[in-house]
Amino acid sequence: MSAIPAVPVTIRFVDTQGQGIPGASVKAALTSQERYQGQDVPGQVLGLTDAQGEAVLALFPNELGSEGSAYALTVTDPYGGSFVRFVAIPNSPCNVELGAHVTTAVTGPQGQTGQKGEKGDKGDKGDQGERGLQGIQGVQGAKGDKGDTGAKGDRGEQGPAGDMSKARRLAIIFG
Repeated sequence: MSAIPAVPVTIRFVDTQGQGIPGASVKAALTSQERYQGQDVPGQVLGLTDAQGEAVLALFPNELGSEGSAYALTVTDPYGGSFVRFVAIPNSPCNVELGAHVTTAVTGPQGQTGQKGEKGDKGDKGDQGERGLQGIQGVQGAKGDKGDTGAKGDRGEQGPAGDMSKARRLAIIFG
């Protein structure tokens, strides 16, 4: 049996300005179990980015595999957050650059792969769905307790004296 082949893959993790991020953890995990000449290929390789934001991992070249695998590269920023990209490794040393505003491509002697094509036309807007049924009205709440009786108000001022002349005339008549 021969040894399982591996190629050096330089993974560079960059910030939004293109500067390397040191101290990021890198995990390369095969998307499916591979075998090479009857031997199981290691499913996971770990690394840590250096001062330039680079980690070099020895990875199995997916083009030699029989299962159509790729690698899920997970890079975890030392300040939080992570990126996952799927790449197929050629049978030669290559470079992979990862970051928030980077189109991930594998580059090396074979040339660049993984470039995006032109964006297609926007599709038509779909029909509006049917409105759902209205739910039933909820139960009315219980009546609250009667409030306290308010304080008695102050007595008002006495009004002016009335005219007694009419009362006197009635007294004389009924007298």
